[in-house]
Amino acid sequence: MIITNARIFNGKEFIKENTVEVGTDGIISSLSFTRNFSSDSGKSINLRGRILAPGLVDIHTHGGAGINSTELKGKEGLEKISLSLAKTGVTSALITGFFSVKGENDHLDVIANFSDNLKGARIHGLYLEGPFINEKKRGMISCGYITDANCESILKQLKKFRGRIKIMTAAPENACATRAAEALNKTVIAFGHSNAGYKKSLAAFKNGYTHVTHLFNAMEGLHHRETGPLGALIHSKDVSIELIADGNHVHPAAVEIAYRLFGKERIVLVTDSAGMDAMKDGKYYSAALGNFVVKNGSVYDGEGKLMGSNTSLLQMCRNMKKWLNLPLEDVLRMATLNPACVIKEKAGFIDKGYYGDFIVIDEDLKLFGVMIGGKKIA
Repeated sequence: MIITNARIFNGKEFIKENTVEVGTDGIISSLSFTRNFSSDSGKSINLRGRILAPGLVDIHTHGGAGINSTELKGKEGLEKISLSLAKTGVTSALITGFFSVKGENDHLDVIANFSDNLKGARIHGLYLEGPFINEKKRGMISCGYITDANCESILKQLKKFRGRIKIMTAAPENACATRAAEALNKTVIAFGHSNAGYKKSLAAFKNGYTHVTHLFNAMEGLHHRETGPLGALIHSKDVSIELIADGNHVHPAAVEIAYRLFGKERIVLVTDSAGMDAMKDGKYYSAALGNFVVKNGSVYDGEGKLMGSNTSLLQMCRNMKKWLNLPLEDVLRMATLNPACVIKEKAGFIDKGYYGDFIVIDEDLKLFGVMIGGKKIA
C-alpha cells in the first residue's frame, strides 16, 4: 500500500516526506517526498493533504465494546475488543487484568494466548494491575486481586504469563513487591496503588520501577512536608507517567501541573477504560462491574465512585490540546511514541521498519480513517 499527499507526523514531529509505502508484511518499507500524487486505487491512497499520524497506543485499558477484560472466556470477546479499539484510532494496546489469588484467571489466559492475529488493534500482551499492591489504595480493585503473602507461590503461577506480562503495577511497600520486580525482570514494573511517601517512592524509582500507573489516582497526594511520589518523580527523570485525561479522574489544572513538571517526553495518555465504550450515559448492570453508571466520559459504581474511564484516547488528546493550549505534536506524542516506547514495540512511530499502523486526522483531531498493517480498518 502506498499513501501519498500526506502531511506526516512521525510520532515526534511533522516531517518533509509526504509518501509512505507499506509492504505486504504490514511493515513500513519506505518514506519519500513526491509531487506525482496518484489517485485512490487498490494499491494507493491519496490523503489530499490530511495528516497521517501513527496509530494511537493505549497501554492501559480494561476492555472495549461493552466487554470488561475480566469477562473474557475466549478469542471472540478479545476480537470484539480489538475491533472496538481500532474504530477509535487505537492500533496497539495492552489489555489490563487482575490476578486472582483464588485461581480464577481465565481472562489472563485468554489475553496471553489469543492476542495474535486479531482483526483490529494489535494486542501486545497483559498489563497486570496487582496483586502486590496496597489494599488501602486499591481503588476499585477487588480485595480478591490483592495479596502480600505467598510471594513465591504466586510468582510461580505468573511464570506461564511471563512473556506476555508487559507491565505490572506494584506498591513498593507490599512485602512481595521487591521479589516480583526481581523475578519479572523483563516486565516493566509500575509504581501504583500505593501509599508510599517521598523516600520509599524515590527508592523504588532508583531500584527498578520505571513507570507510574495513572498519576494522582490511587496514591498519596502532595503535601509541602511530605511530597509523596509526585516529589520523588521530579528527581526520577527516566520514569514514564500515565495520565487519564477524561476530566474526571484528574482535574485539568492537575493535568497542567503534570505537564509543566514532566513535559511531553514523559507523559503517557491512557484511557484506563472499563470497556463500556459501547454504552451511552445511563444506568447498567454487568457480571463484571455489578451496578454501574456511565456519565460524562467515565464509569461509576452504584455509590458514585469512579470505576474507570469511558473516554476514547483520541478524545483525551483533544482534551489536552484544549485545556493546555498545546501544539498538536505534543498531544499526539503522548498517545503514540511515548506509550510505544514504554512497551518497546515497533508502534507509535512512522519510519522504515515500524508497523504500518496509522490514523488519518485533521488539526482538530477529527478521525477520517484507520489503517493497520497498511490496510483500512475504519
